[in-house]
Amino acid sequence: MTETLEERVRRVTRETIRIVPYDAEWPARFELEKQHLLSCLPSELIVRIEHEGSTAVPGLAAKPIVDMLVGVTDLAAVRERVVPILESQGYDYFWSPTKGDDVPPFYALFIKRDPATGVRTHHIHMVEKDMVERWDELLFRDYLIEHPAVAREYEALKRRLAAEFPNDRVRYTDEKTEFIVAVTKRAKGSPMEEYRIAFDSLSWESQLPGVRYKAFEHGGTKLRLAEYSRDFVAPDWCTEGHVGYVLEGEVDIDFGGRVVRFSAGDGLFIPEGEEHRHKPAVVGDVVRLVLVEHVDAKRAR
Repeated sequence: MTETLEERVRRVTRETIRIVPYDAEWPARFELEKQHLLSCLPSELIVRIEHEGSTAVPGLAAKPIVDMLVGVTDLAAVRERVVPILESQGYDYFWSPTKGDDVPPFYALFIKRDPATGVRTHHIHMVEKDMVERWDELLFRDYLIEHPAVAREYEALKRRLAAEFPNDRVRYTDEKTEFIVAVTKRAKGSPMEEYRIAFDSLSWESQLPGVRYKAFEHGGTKLRLAEYSRDFVAPDWCTEGHVGYVLEGEVDIDFGGRVVRFSAGDGLFIPEGEEHRHKPAVVGDVVRLVLVEHVDAKRAR
C-alpha cells in the first residue's frame, strides 16, 4: 500500500531525536556528499553548496545528520529535474515551507539515509540564492564557531529539548527558534538585543598604546568596556568627567598630587572640569572598567 504524503510527514517528524558528541568525520561526510551532488545534478542549477547546522561547528554535539544548504537558480527546475534524480537514488523529498505550516517561501528538502539501516545521514536544503532568511543560517553557524561559550549554550538547549521532545521534531525545532534568532541578530552586527548588549559581538578598538575598548552607543549614551595594561601612559591630564565601575584589577588615579586607588568592585564618579583633572596608572598587569558616557552632552559642548 502506497504511503500518503500525510503519513510520510508524520513518520519523518516522529523519528527519534538523538544528540551525540561531535564527530571529526562530519566535515568529510559533507565534502563527499557535495561531490556526489555536483556529479549527478545539472550543473547549471547549482550555485553554491555549504555545510550548515551543528555538524559544521567543531566540538559541538549534534544530531548525527549532516545539514547542507544548496543554492539553486530555480526551484521550479529543481522540482522538475532534480527530484526525479534524487528520489531514484532513495532520497526522501518534501516541498517544505521555511516556517509555518504552508506559507512561502518554500524550499526543497531531501533526506538521505543509510541504505543498510534506514537512519538519516544528510539533510539537503535546496533554496534559491536570494532567499536571505535561509542564507542567514550561515551567520548563525559562523557565530557559534567564533564564540564557543554561545555554542555550549546552544548544545545544552538542544540536549534539553531532545530529552523533552524525543519524537517530536517539529516541537524540537520550534523551541530552538528564539535562541537562533537572537544569536543571528548578534551575528548580523546588531549587538542590541531586547535590553541586552552582546559585547562579545563587538570588536576591540585602540587609539593609544596600552589601552583598548569596546563601545556601544544608543540613545545618546555610550557604554564602554575599557581595558588598560601596565604599558599605558596617560599623554596628558584629563578634564572630562567619568562614571564607571572597576570590574577587574586596580588603578591609581592622580588628582593633581592626590592619588586615589580604585579596586575591583569600586565605582567611580569623577566630575568634569580643570579642578578635577586626573591621570590613571595601572596597578599590576591589567585593569578593566565599565564607563558610561553621555555623548549628546559632549557633542553639544
